[in-house]
Amino acid sequence: MSDDTIIFRPIGFVHSPYKERGDIPHPPKPADKGPMEVHVLPEFREGLRDIEGFDRVWLIVYIHKHRPTPLRVTTPIDSGEHGVFTTRSPDRPNPIGLSCGRLVEVNTETGVLRFERLDFIDGTPVLDIKPYLPESDAFPEAVSGWHGEARRRQQGPTS
Repeated sequence: MSDDTIIFRPIGFVHSPYKERGDIPHPPKPADKGPMEVHVLPEFREGLRDIEGFDRVWLIVYIHKHRPTPLRVTTPIDSGEHGVFTTRSPDRPNPIGLSCGRLVEVNTETGVLRFERLDFIDGTPVLDIKPYLPESDAFPEAVSGWHGEARRRQQGPTS
């Protein structure tokens, strides 16, 4: 590819109670500051047809307040450094975010989708919405590397 430029056009924007990155709890919980919304732009609202039947959807976003990209980072659950590609850090070589949110209310006429459990700040541009499909997206046997080990350490020994 001779041109490194990739252009995305937002389909909507997040309206969130979280104004800065540090405001977002890790991990987000349904009760944290109430639901947030995605406002889909008028020219894309037709694409929301039949979304009411899904209780979870994936949101792909542009992380508009990203910082310079370290390739090794520490996380809230582990003090050791890890490669950025093994974390959910918002600081990435390409500032693209992914989150699966619980859809609690849909108004396809106004293009407003209300969610629980999203971890985006106010004004985040939404690039795409995709349905969560249990038969494709659920992998209970998946191994989660260092993250799974850190979670087990936090939970302590089981009897």
